[in-house]
Amino acid sequence: SIAAQACNETFGAKKVGVFYVSDDFGTGGLSVAEEDFSNNGIECVSEAYNSGDTDVSGQILSLQNAGVDCVMMWVHGVDLPVISRTMGQLGWDKPVIASSGAALQMYLDLCEPEWLEDWYAVAEYADTSTEEIVRKYAKDFKEATGEAGELYGATYYGAFRAIVAALENGAEPTSESLYNALKEIENVPGILGSLTCDKDQFLMHDALLVQIKDLVPQVVDTFTAEF
Repeated sequence: SIAAQACNETFGAKKVGVFYVSDDFGTGGLSVAEEDFSNNGIECVSEAYNSGDTDVSGQILSLQNAGVDCVMMWVHGVDLPVISRTMGQLGWDKPVIASSGAALQMYLDLCEPEWLEDWYAVAEYADTSTEEIVRKYAKDFKEATGEAGELYGATYYGAFRAIVAALENGAEPTSESLYNALKEIENVPGILGSLTCDKDQFLMHDALLVQIKDLVPQVVDTFTAEF
């Protein structure tokens, strides 16, 4: 939803190409994006690939020939090298906004800088954030582990903060009590954004829009999905 929102608000796209992996992750992302595009009067064309494919040139050429304003890529991070290299070889020159794998160092390390230069990605975490809570987490994580802050540590640290908030709000340390208390969580500061439980019991609604510069995700904007 946030990626689709960025295609509209950041790129002003009227026709979006969606390149997605043909599993539940990709088809689910496509379904959500198509609904958002439809609600905003944006035309959408899509192409799928299977994770592990070594040739995606046909799908990329199809999106090029469709004349899209930008492409939203809902793909697995491990497939980024093949996809980004192919797009470079085919002279892709439209904005690209990718799923969060494009902002994770483990996958960025698999790519050459020129393959991903100036790409955008929807990210949950970025060390380059200017938010004080993120900067403190990154500093503390580095001091504790000797490594840069990363998504999964930030995820579970934020989850722990939600548990603490539930206990401070009167929950007992039992599964049932915590479960019910977490459904009442609202505006708890987390590393990945403010945590508020909605009717579907999702707590995360914020995401970062980052742009890749020399394989480093630089924060461009923050988006909040409706709930």
